[in-house]
Amino acid sequence: MITIKLFLPVLAVGGLLCGAAWVFARRLIQQSWLWRAPFCFLIAAFVTPSAMKVGESWFPIPAVFITTFIISEVNDMRYGLLYGILPIFVVASIIFVVWTIILRRHSHVA
Repeated sequence: MITIKLFLPVLAVGGLLCGAAWVFARRLIQQSWLWRAPFCFLIAAFVTPSAMKVGESWFPIPAVFITTFIISEVNDMRYGLLYGILPIFVVASIIFVVWTIILRRHSHVA
């Protein structure tokens, strides 16, 4: 239940940001990989789960929350990169590759 409460605001804000970006740049995103890659990163930033150790147990939370550790007072760069940025890049890469394959099969540009 805690996981759902953490993900709902992130998904809501991320959905609005991705939707707004899609409305304004959909042709560019579909035609150019230079536009599609940042859009995939934006999508991945809001859907990627990660985990955080609290006490003796691990709790799933959005990777965006862990990424903020890089710029926080704790400044634990390794933790932020390993559990925040790395999962986001992996998910963004998967989204980008699948999207590119789909576009090429339908003989679109890119």
